[in-house]
Amino acid sequence: MKLEEQREGEAMVLAPRGSLAAAAACSVLEQRLAALLQERVRFYVLDGAELTGLGSAALRALLRLQRSLRPLHGRLVFCRLEPRLRETLAVAGFERDFDVAADREEALARLRAATSPPEPPGPSSGLEAALAAALSAGHAPLDARLVAAGELTPEWVEQLRAALAGVGAVRP
Repeated sequence: MKLEEQREGEAMVLAPRGSLAAAAACSVLEQRLAALLQERVRFYVLDGAELTGLGSAALRALLRLQRSLRPLHGRLVFCRLEPRLRETLAVAGFERDFDVAADREEALARLRAATSPPEPPGPSSGLEAALAAALSAGHAPLDARLVAAGELTPEWVEQLRAALAGVGAVRP
């Protein structure tokens, strides 16, 4: 098994050539994944176009990677898997655990969507309602406590204050 690598923005595309069923191939995969995690790579595409086999040890290594990525807000997406390998994932019960795209472009698009910065909470959330009420009553210490607790950034408090002032909900 040969493991080709290609950087695509924040993503690392791994393209194994051959089978990931043998112990030696799984060892190579595990070592490389560990090194990439040490380098803080959070987004991966496993391109299966030339993958001929997928053993249980390789599945375990990929599951470990998937679990290691969760706290890092990372993601693994498979692509171009042969129908036989997709069936292997399904029969083993892993289709829920792994995201499988049709091709590399779709896999990268899914990763780009995952890396987009989250939108600030909408005005209907309880936090904004409480903050709006506090701002309209002039409770500046509440602003400071929320910022100190890491709930809000000072910039976001100012944006919210300006937006609420613009609609007459609070004093500028």
